[in-house]
Amino acid sequence: LLQNVMKSPVATRSEFRIRNKAGEWVWIESVSQLLYDPQGKFEAMIFTGRDITDRVTSEAKHAEEIFRSFEELKEAQAAERQEREFADALRISAAEMTDTVEQDEVLDRIMRQARDIFKPDCLNITIMEDSVPQIVRSVGYEQFGITPAVDQTHDEGSTLLKSQLSAPIRVDGEVIGTINLEKAESDGFDAKTGLNLQTFADQSSVA
Repeated sequence: LLQNVMKSPVATRSEFRIRNKAGEWVWIESVSQLLYDPQGKFEAMIFTGRDITDRVTSEAKHAEEIFRSFEELKEAQAAERQEREFADALRISAAEMTDTVEQDEVLDRIMRQARDIFKPDCLNITIMEDSVPQIVRSVGYEQFGITPAVDQTHDEGSTLLKSQLSAPIRVDGEVIGTINLEKAESDGFDAKTGLNLQTFADQSSVA
């Protein structure tokens, strides 16, 4: 600080932090200036300082609030964008699935659309046959060396898939099957994804 003052022909303003007698850290704003006589000879140095801890604290709090508001805005915009993308994906999915009446083709399209929209590590579809759920389509399990199970409790590598999410496929109020998603990461699905999967399953039942 002193070196800066000695080099400057005008008043030097600085902000720095020091520990006071109570052992607390405080912010100080200082103004320093050298005084010279008419012959240019150094006479004295004026130094003033004041405690600006409250101001610095208030500015930091304000900056944090601005940052938090900005982050909340980004999250809201991201959520809105995801909603639009999901709505667009549903429209495309509906157009594709209602384009055929062949069950095998419908199931294939449901699988493809579910994988594109929700991006699970593994995915399977069950259909009720004589009141017993049977897996009729599955994908992704081979990469984990796992055989898909109806109850999602795998005999081998069960610890590899830590998140599961299912939605019933219903026709006239009767459950005719389920769409089941799985991920290797913990907490891989949130409540919003659950609602979206159910919307997708309800749309699939129309096909």
